[in-house]
Amino acid sequence: MTNRNKKGQFVKGDNLQDLAGKRFGRLVAIRLSNRRSGRKTYWDCKCDCGNLKTVRTDILKNGTTLSCGCLKKEQDKINLPNGQGRVKHGFSRTRIYNIWENMHSRCENPANTRYADYGGRGIKVCSQWESVKNFISWAYFHGYQSNLTIDRVNVNGNYEPSNCRWVDLETQANNKRNNVFIEYKGKSQTIPQWAKELGIDQGLIRNRYRRGVQPPKIFQKELVPANSHLITYEGKTQNIAEWAKELGIKPKTLAERIRQGIKQPKLFYTGSLNGYKK
Repeated sequence: MTNRNKKGQFVKGDNLQDLAGKRFGRLVAIRLSNRRSGRKTYWDCKCDCGNLKTVRTDILKNGTTLSCGCLKKEQDKINLPNGQGRVKHGFSRTRIYNIWENMHSRCENPANTRYADYGGRGIKVCSQWESVKNFISWAYFHGYQSNLTIDRVNVNGNYEPSNCRWVDLETQANNKRNNVFIEYKGKSQTIPQWAKELGIDQGLIRNRYRRGVQPPKIFQKELVPANSHLITYEGKTQNIAEWAKELGIKPKTLAERIRQGIKQPKLFYTGSLNGYKK
């Protein structure tokens, strides 16, 4: 219920939204400022660069002000190279311009080697990002850094602000439509994620997955211990590790073949078994 003073007027600030801790571009609201201008209220904010700035509430909420001023200085350095007059857009030699250009090429140029996976599937770049300045402005406000790449949250969706983010290469690699997800212990992850978490070669996991091996066996580091399983061949007995060293075969390759029931001499074939001939 809204309170009123003795004159029956609404008490200013009673319905004011609490913005403390919320982010607006590079600014994070800290506290309601003592500053007032008529019926307008202000918030004291801290910029990511460390500076403090007091911003009017409505301007903060509608996105007109998104930094202490540092962002404009950064953009001016790009827009006005070497202190010269403004060029057509000033970004052509920058990494972020290349990202914008490649994004359009993938979606709009049939000659692009990756067009089939983007434009050929109906993936488009939104009209707002036809302008490189609009794209770069969005990028700086949403976490762009030189070590990050643009990624679509929904891999079947378009390049647009609501569906894009800046991520590292590992995160992007785990957000591809051809990724395989494996469920184990109530968690679903891609093969690279499981390999990293469990310390297993991801190629080994992929090989087992193609053969239909299921958890938990698919995640075992060694299906057959290399130093415990003895193999006798042509009067000579050695463990997996010793045979592997002698033949120049990886111990895990021999272990996998033993698990599949492959016998000598095929067991010791040094090439791919697809090319094995008796």
